[in-house]
Order: sequence, then C-alpha cells, then structure tokens
Amino acid sequence: MAKVHHSEINGLWYILCPACKVTHAFGIGHGFNGNPENPTIEGSLGWTGESVDGVRYCHSQVNNGMITFVSDSQHGMAGQTVELPDFNA
Repeated sequence: MAKVHHSEINGLWYILCPACKVTHAFGIGHGFNGNPENPTIEGSLGWTGESVDGVRYCHSQVNNGMITFVSDSQHGMAGQTVELPDFNA
C-alpha cells in the first residue's frame, strides 16, 4: 500500500504523520525516490500547524518508508523512528 499521495490538483505529495495525525506536504524542493510504498524524501520536512491535539511544530525525515522525528519536534514522538503509515486517500 502507498505511504505517499500525489495531488493532481496542486502537484504536491503528502504523507500522513503518525505523531500529528494530519498530512504533511512536500513538493519540488524535496527529492523523492518515486517509490510510494517505500519512500525516501531528501531533506527534512518542517510543519507548523494545528493537529488533533493542538498547535505544534513537527520536524521529520523520511528514509526507506520510515519516519524519524527530529528532537526539536514538539510532540511525544520527538527522537523516535517509526514506520510511515499507509496513506488511504
């Protein structure tokens, strides 16, 4: 099952963040290996916004289908690496 979703409307790619429980987008500024089942995204993803339990900052890296939350993330998964969940669009 795919772990990323491509929007034909705006051209962005999306992952479902298991920490924030919302989508995070990436686009042409990030390299993507093109494998939706086992994605690697070059560079880190920074997101600030409102999640299901409040406003926060989420900072992550995606490598081989795993998401690593950088220690400056403002949620309980900071410093952890977990499997990226399937994206059911």
